[in-house]
Amino acid sequence: MAAKRILVVDDEPHVRQTLRIALETAGYEVADCANGKEAIENLQRRPFSLVISDLNMPEEDGVGVSVYLLRHQSRVKLIAITGDPTPVVSESALKLGAVRVFTKPLALAEVVKEVETLLGGATP
Repeated sequence: MAAKRILVVDDEPHVRQTLRIALETAGYEVADCANGKEAIENLQRRPFSLVISDLNMPEEDGVGVSVYLLRHQSRVKLIAITGDPTPVVSESALKLGAVRVFTKPLALAEVVKEVETLLGGATP
């Protein structure tokens, strides 16, 4: 498995692009997709160490991605992101396997710091 490969999943193009740039700048290999269906297809094709997924998306949401990971790739870590700041959403995401939940708008430095904590620094 590629130890530092990250999959970013969000239906908002600017969120995907912003996360991709921040994580690539930190030295990680990043792929991205617009919904949970595409995420599951990507996860079936190649290995990832971490998925950063929005919870509310068309076609297949972040819950579907989380369930897929729990059933098929339980070693892949999940960070959930959401536009809904209510504690119920965060608690639900954590119960479904997320190791951390970030609320939009994202504090990129915090997300990158969490990724570094979970995966270690990116390889040069």
